[in-house]
Amino acid sequence: MHNDNTPVMIRGGRSMLAAFGNYVEACEESGTFPNLAGFCRYCRIGEEGLAKLSRRYPGAYDFIITALEDEALNADKSASLVTAYLKRRLGYGEAAADEGQTILIDRALNADGE
Repeated sequence: MHNDNTPVMIRGGRSMLAAFGNYVEACEESGTFPNLAGFCRYCRIGEEGLAKLSRRYPGAYDFIITALEDEALNADKSASLVTAYLKRRLGYGEAAADEGQTILIDRALNADGE
């Protein structure tokens, strides 16, 4: 993990993605679960700082959220913990709830998978 007290310098989308890559590597080395709060802590920023970065570098932010979603879905964690994380931190369910819509996927598979 980023051990000193100096903030990670983010001066563009590429440096934001590089910082995220370093954070994920540090998580792998330490055996911790990559998450949005951990990334903020790693970069020495709070939620407001992250919100500013998301507006300044929307493509990099979108990639980071997508990567964290993938990490959560593939994590060896309890389903309730992953579900809570996806809903609270990554906004799962907000769009459908805001619009009053329900998404129903009804798909029947034949024996051959089609």
